[in-house]
Amino acid sequence: MSSEVGIVCGACDWLNAREREVCGSCGASLAMGPLAGAGTADEAEVELREEDLLPIAEPEIDEPPQADAEAEAAELLSLEDEPEEQAPSEDGQRPPRAKYDSWESLDRLVAGMGQRSARQGAGPLVEPIRSETGEETGVILVRPIMIGPLGGPEKEEPQMEQARHYICKSCYSPIPGGHKFCGKCGAPTNFTEESTTTQYFGAMQVPGKAKLILIRGEGMDGISYHLNSTEHVAGRQQGAILFPDDPWLSPRHANFFYRDNKLFVRDQDSINGVYWRITGPTPISAGTMFMCGEQVFKVEPADSIAEGPEADGTYFYASPTKAWAFKVVQILRGGMSGMTVHDNGGQLVIGREDCNMNFPTDSYLDPKHAKVTSERGQMTLTDLGSMNGTFLRIQNEKDLVHGDYVFVGKQLLRVEVTP
Repeated sequence: MSSEVGIVCGACDWLNAREREVCGSCGASLAMGPLAGAGTADEAEVELREEDLLPIAEPEIDEPPQADAEAEAAELLSLEDEPEEQAPSEDGQRPPRAKYDSWESLDRLVAGMGQRSARQGAGPLVEPIRSETGEETGVILVRPIMIGPLGGPEKEEPQMEQARHYICKSCYSPIPGGHKFCGKCGAPTNFTEESTTTQYFGAMQVPGKAKLILIRGEGMDGISYHLNSTEHVAGRQQGAILFPDDPWLSPRHANFFYRDNKLFVRDQDSINGVYWRITGPTPISAGTMFMCGEQVFKVEPADSIAEGPEADGTYFYASPTKAWAFKVVQILRGGMSGMTVHDNGGQLVIGREDCNMNFPTDSYLDPKHAKVTSERGQMTLTDLGSMNGTFLRIQNEKDLVHGDYVFVGKQLLRVEVTP
C-alpha cells in the first residue's frame, strides 16, 4: 500500500503531518508526553499552512505481506476510542473527528484494509459534511474502524461476559444486561420486563402437562420422562417408561394418565403395587400397606383374645394382654410376615430407635419416622417429619399434583407439572 503517514491528534482527531509537534487544528501537543512550550488554541494562534494538511492518498494495492498492511493501517488510523475529555470549540460543541475529502476516498481506504464499506455494517463509520447549499463537501469519521486481516473478516474486541447481551443503538458500546441507560452516551436501552422474563426452552415442556424425574433408581438418577401424551405406561417390559433391570417391577406395572386436565396414576394389577408419599395425616383401614425407609408394613386388625381353661381345667400361662385396637406386621421379601406389634393405647410409632417398632440398621429411617393411631375406630397414618417420607400403597388409582413422589418397584419418581 502506498500512502502518506501522519499523526492523529489525541484531542480532536485531526490528521497532521508526521513532522509536526503541535496539532494544526487545536494546538494540542502531538508528543507522547507534555511538550514544553506547546500552547493551546486559546493561548496562541497557530498558523495553519496548506502543506500541513495531509490528504489521504488513494491506496495502491500491490498485495504486500499482510503484516505490513496491518502495520501501515494501524499508523494511519487511531484505534483508540475518543478521550473522555476534549476541549470544546467556541460554539460549545466537541471538535470534529478526522476529515476526508469524500465517501469514495474513505471507502477505498477501508477496502485497502480488508474492511467493508464505510457505509455498511452495524452502523455508519462516517457522517457527510454539507455546505449551506446542501452540497456534500466531505466526510467525518464518527467512530473507530476495527482493523482486520487483509481480505478477511474484521476483528472485534471481545466483550465482557456480562455485556454480551446488549449493544447500544446510539454509540454501539456494550451494555451489561439489565441496565436501563448506556454508560457512555446515556441513551435508553429499552429493557422491559417482558424482555427479561424467562421462557420455557424447547417444545417438550407443554404447558399444563407433567413430567417425572427419577430421584432414586438403578444408575439413571436425574433422567426425565415427559408426559405429553394421554397415557404413559411404566413397567419392566411394556410401556413408554421402562426399567428393564428392576426385578421388583411387573412387566406392565403402572399407568400415568390425564383425566379432566388432572394427572392420575393407576396400578396395573402389579405384584408390588404403587406407593405415594403422604403429605399429612392420612386415613387408612385394615389391610393398608405402607413403606418407611426400606421397610414394608401392613395394618391388620388386632388378634382376638379368648382366655379360658383347657379340657382338663388348666389355664394357659403367658404375658398379660391388653385391649388392642390394631397391629402392624412387617412384610418380608417373598411375602412372609416378620415383626408383628400391637398398638400401645391406640398408637404405634415406627423408627430407628426408642419406638414401638425399631429398625436400627435401616439408614433410610429417622429415629422417629411415622406413627399409626386409632381414635373412635378410625385409623390414621402420619409422617413425623422424616427426611425420606412415608409412602402409602394406593388402591386402584390416585390423583397427583406438582411435587408428589411415587414409588414403582425400586424407582422413586418426582412429579413436576408445567404451569
